[in-house]
Amino acid sequence: MTTSHVLRFPYLLLLAIAGCTDVGMFAEDVQPRIQQELVGKRAPELFAMYGSPYLAQIQQGHHVYYWRSISASSYTPTYSATTQGQIGGIPYSSTTTTNGDPQTNVTACVLVAGTEIDSDVIERVQLRGMNCGPFLKH
Repeated sequence: MTTSHVLRFPYLLLLAIAGCTDVGMFAEDVQPRIQQELVGKRAPELFAMYGSPYLAQIQQGHHVYYWRSISASSYTPTYSATTQGQIGGIPYSSTTTTNGDPQTNVTACVLVAGTEIDSDVIERVQLRGMNCGPFLKH
């Protein structure tokens, strides 16, 4: 894989998920609100809100559903260098500014919801990860 391919992938990923930009909302920040909003809802309501879960399991007599939200951010650092001196006794100062390589950060947040095996009412929810704000937008 060439360097241009490596640099292009994060850029394309960023474009694909640009709508998920609530950075800084850790799972513990969002957990109380999401729990209040989702506990007591029926599983089909969550499917309507978040789409099909990427994973559904049966664990210890419960249906457990998993949704994932991926958030990305990107920035290009700027570097400056100042040169000062004299030429023929005349002082000069020159500043050169260059851009560094683009930096990309991709993080995931996972929403886990569970129901009793014979019910579709959500009894428990848990968030794991970073940038969990997109789960509040539904």
